[in-house]
Amino acid sequence: MPAPSPHFEDACPACKRYIGLHLDCPYCGQESPHRPLQRTLRLTAIILSIGGLATLLLIRQQSSPPLLPIPQLRPVMNHGYVTLAGTVVAEPRINGNPEAPQSISFDLTDAGEQLTVMATKETARNLLVQNNLPDAHRSVQVTGHLYLAAGKPHRLYLESAQSLHPLSVPP
Repeated sequence: MPAPSPHFEDACPACKRYIGLHLDCPYCGQESPHRPLQRTLRLTAIILSIGGLATLLLIRQQSSPPLLPIPQLRPVMNHGYVTLAGTVVAEPRINGNPEAPQSISFDLTDAGEQLTVMATKETARNLLVQNNLPDAHRSVQVTGHLYLAAGKPHRLYLESAQSLHPLSVPP
């Protein structure tokens, strides 16, 4: 049974041997017919990857997210990184040992809507060490990740102790 003839694009144009996707024929050294297409694809891939990295770096340079009012929060924002401002409803609640708290939480209100702000483990400890806990009825600005589950109270998790800033004027 004769061997099947190679497909035209997979054969060397000079010696007609099968070379697959080699850029040069391993038998006679002739350039492959794939070479211009492969160069174009490689160049396109490099340009797209550099463009993608540049876009990511530009997005990363945005220092803080825009300030949102609590009533504008929607379920599609779940796990979003946001900045909120409001008034602390009551004194913060410390869960666990005051020297090494498991979490610290307080309620924040803005335009009649309420949200619980939480700091866990290291962030909670840093808030206590830096004495950065807000007083009741104090206006603050917080930055962190949202947790918006259906049927549960809205929560915002502080990223660090520096994510909590007291405001001198009401939001």
